[in-house]
Amino acid sequence: MAEFALTSTLIFALIFGVLDFGRAMYDYNVVANAARVGARYIIVNPTATDVQTVVRAQVVGIDSSQIAVTSTQPTNTGLSCYTTTYNAACNVQVTVTYTFQFLAIPSFANITMTSTSQMPIAQVPSLQ
Repeated sequence: MAEFALTSTLIFALIFGVLDFGRAMYDYNVVANAARVGARYIIVNPTATDVQTVVRAQVVGIDSSQIAVTSTQPTNTGLSCYTTTYNAACNVQVTVTYTFQFLAIPSFANITMTSTSQMPIAQVPSLQ
């Protein structure tokens, strides 16, 4: 009975630790995908101001209220950003931050997950 208590405690801790690590990997993939979708949204819509709404709609399985979104859009959205040559001043950058909380190890510190996606503006907006 004593041996079972000792070994089962270690086995359950290991199983729950693996499950929590899997949750952490899933959450990081969601955060990275949300940053990529946000950057893609801005390069297609260079004058967009609702990037946070689009990014928060992309997070599935995690609490979207815990997501922090920052975006850097080029101030020069003139025709110089829409040439065939690469212009570093026309890069869009979206950073998504999320604080992951472990379930199996409540005394363990939370992990701040951050993902940044950077893309150049590549589409000419329609001039109407």
